[in-house]
Amino acid sequence: MLALAPFGVLLAMRARAMPLTTAVHWVGFTAIGLSSLLIVLVLAADLLWVRAWGVDARMVSAGIVGGAVLLTAAGTWGARRPRVVRVTVPIAGLPAGLEGFRIVQLSDLHVGATIGHPFVRAVVDAANELDADVIALTGDVADGSVATLSAAVAPLADLRARYGKFFVSG
Repeated sequence: MLALAPFGVLLAMRARAMPLTTAVHWVGFTAIGLSSLLIVLVLAADLLWVRAWGVDARMVSAGIVGGAVLLTAAGTWGARRPRVVRVTVPIAGLPAGLEGFRIVQLSDLHVGATIGHPFVRAVVDAANELDADVIALTGDVADGSVATLSAAVAPLADLRARYGKFFVSG
């Protein structure tokens, strides 16, 4: 079932909204993340020759599965909360008038069946609190069609920046 779930997402993305579309997306995207982590953890255990350390194979397997489930849950939780990372970029010879110029970059929102309007509103509110000179929206805004996601991304129109907002598609 884990291997088939991502294919359910592909079918659900092409179909019109159905009662279970959101559930299929959640299961499918979670399966993609979980299976990716399982592969990485199995490879790591094999490369480290964990079984050669005398660890029981069942314990290694339980650790891999438990670790993948824990990392998937942590990733799902963290991905649903916008966060601000502040970066200072020193530029030699920068004119004094540009000292403290603030650029807010928004990237990889991936608005779709599992991330919607409330998340986008939270991102916009957080960005606006930063009092940006420029906002750069750098791609991967939506995972779906304009027709189905226009209401979910509508809060992006409320972004405020002194010198403008710029968008680059993903």
